[in-house]
Amino acid sequence: MKPIILINNLIDQHKDYIKCKDKKCSICTEIKKLSAPLNKDSSGKRIRQLLSKGKDITTSDVQFLVESGARKMDIRKALGMGAPQFVEFLDDIGLKGKREVDEEMKLSKVEYENFKAIGKTDAQIAEEIGVSDATIYNYKKKWSQEGKTKSVKTKEYQETKKRVAAVVKIDENLEKALRLRIKELEQQAKEYPERINKVESLEEANIDLGNENSRLLLLVNKKSEEIKQLKDAATDLEEEIHDLKKEVQLYKDKSIGWIEQSQLYVRENEKITNEYQDLKNTLVNICRENKLTKALLKEVL
Repeated sequence: MKPIILINNLIDQHKDYIKCKDKKCSICTEIKKLSAPLNKDSSGKRIRQLLSKGKDITTSDVQFLVESGARKMDIRKALGMGAPQFVEFLDDIGLKGKREVDEEMKLSKVEYENFKAIGKTDAQIAEEIGVSDATIYNYKKKWSQEGKTKSVKTKEYQETKKRVAAVVKIDENLEKALRLRIKELEQQAKEYPERINKVESLEEANIDLGNENSRLLLLVNKKSEEIKQLKDAATDLEEEIHDLKKEVQLYKDKSIGWIEQSQLYVRENEKITNEYQDLKNTLVNICRENKLTKALLKEVL
């Protein structure tokens, strides 16, 4: 199972994860162990991003920074707090761990007071922690100045505390939204193989459609060529029909003359026929007269 899923399940099991103060809590330990590889590459960048927020740093941001190994002095300066206020602030939000000692200081006020309680002098303390007597003097001067400004800083701390408390609820809502988003991503991860199969099926279908499209394009091109040939043939046929129409019209025009001439021939033929019939009748009459004449001559002779 993926680390992010395991972490989410552990957070669900540990409802008070953010507020948990038990250093021996097995669930918190396991969450930190699983989170370490995830934060390894991006923790430095994340730390710088959170520190750049300044006084807008939230409680969860502070928790992340502390757990990621960010210097407490950097966190304190980003929040604009003094060292005592910052220690109290960490205590209030359940992150009181080791005391904060400024990076430039090798001794805290509490440690100094403990040394003094057992009777050690400033010179002995300086020698033990590896600094000069002047450094111990500067430490004491700084602690004195911090004491004088404590009352002023306390008011600022209270305001910061109220502001941080106000955004805790926002952090909780953000956490719920993130958990919901994680569940959505888990669901998407479960559906991922099925979606891949669908995509592959669609790709295969797309390839088949592409092949079919290519085949249809070739067929369309072939049909287009055939249509072009038919159009050309139709054009030739139209021209031939046009020529034939001209010839038919010419023949029609000639046939009118032939009809008129044939009608003339018919009239002339009728006239000749009539004349022939009259001539025939005349010859028949002449033949009769000849017969009569021969008969008369026979009788006379």
